[in-house]
Amino acid sequence: MPIVHKPGLKPSEISHVEAEINIVLSVEYRRFLSGMNGFYLTSPDCVQIPPNEIERRSPSRFDSGRDGIAKIANAR
Repeated sequence: MPIVHKPGLKPSEISHVEAEINIVLSVEYRRFLSGMNGFYLTSPDCVQIPPNEIERRSPSRFDSGRDGIAKIANAR
């Protein structure tokens, strides 16, 4: 599951966000946003866990489908 980080925001973009939501962001959060502006997942956007890799101590958390791909049960 490749994770691609978005580039940080420019100071003018951060100021625009502050004006839109009518809040002044802390210096620390502005610094964080200038370094990274979130991320997104590229294809495939799932993780395949072979059934033999699943811990046997918590079998109720996983559901192994007919295709042999384990999926986390009740994922939100």
